[in-house]
Amino acid sequence: MPSKVGRTTEYEMSVAVAKSAAAKPGGYVTLDELRVEVPHYIPLTPGDLEYSTTRPGECLWVQLLRNIQSHHKSPNNLICLGYLEHIPGGGYAITDAGREFLESLDSE
Repeated sequence: MPSKVGRTTEYEMSVAVAKSAAAKPGGYVTLDELRVEVPHYIPLTPGDLEYSTTRPGECLWVQLLRNIQSHHKSPNNLICLGYLEHIPGGGYAITDAGREFLESLDSE
């Protein structure tokens, strides 16, 4: 569920990306696939559906998908933690550690 008032956090979006990648046979998901699949993993809020002021024509939640790579050195970022890998050209792959992380979430 969104933590910020009216907005999904980057961390929550990253978990949705990891779940989407884990559901794929090769463990890899493209940005185009994520635009379709993420709403199946988390409920997008009206705030998420607002348009970005820095990326005309792009909703804020889609910008979060790119921010996962842009902020890959941040401490709670799933790439920094070793759970996701960014694939050049637009996508993410889940790692073995990422699969274990998702399993730990399911057991909570």
